[in-house]
Amino acid sequence: MSKDGLRIPDYLDHILNAISRIGKYTEGLTEVAFSSDEKTQDAVVRNFEIIGEASKNIRDDLPGLERRIRAVRSHF
Repeated sequence: MSKDGLRIPDYLDHILNAISRIGKYTEGLTEVAFSSDEKTQDAVVRNFEIIGEASKNIRDDLPGLERRIRAVRSHF
């Protein structure tokens, strides 16, 4: 368990929720509409930050994860 009391399933849940929110915030928006909507841009950026932070926490909680991922990739 990590120092903040959260576990990997919690971080994965954060990632999935952030992806879902990004989808909700951008659903039906054209690129032009998104580009002119600073609030939506800020909301999307914040959720990408959440994804990045949760990903970092997963990596920190699983020493050697990157090495294991590379090993799996080399088999494909």
